[in-house]
Amino acid sequence: MEYNFSKDLKSIREILGISQSEFADQIGVEQITISRNELGRTNPSAKILENVYTFAFAKNIKINKLKEMFWRDDLKKHEKLLFHGAKSKIDGKIDIHRGRHNDDDLACKRYEVNQEGMMTIAYYRGALDEYKNHPVIKKL
Repeated sequence: MEYNFSKDLKSIREILGISQSEFADQIGVEQITISRNELGRTNPSAKILENVYTFAFAKNIKINKLKEMFWRDDLKKHEKLLFHGAKSKIDGKIDIHRGRHNDDDLACKRYEVNQEGMMTIAYYRGALDEYKNHPVIKKL
């Protein structure tokens, strides 16, 4: 499943049961802007992205929960779902071998979805700082 703003936009509008014109009025844009974005004929501006997702959040529409349900429906028998989010906008093509600063010398390590993998994520998010000298944490 891919990120698709046009589908998000249409889903939010359909959940609310409102027309493109009504939606446009509520977020402060022209109806043609909504139409072009829903049809994928234009790349959304930063302003419309912010307006649409802020509006959805204010209306208690949890678009990511909906996406998670679709992702879970597509899982194979032995697959697990793990979300790892970014705190800022991701520019360019996503590459597991590159960081947000496009450092070419980043270390890359694959983990099974197990205790070691979860502890590694927790460590790099700062949740295990008090255990930084523990042998298990040093090994990570």
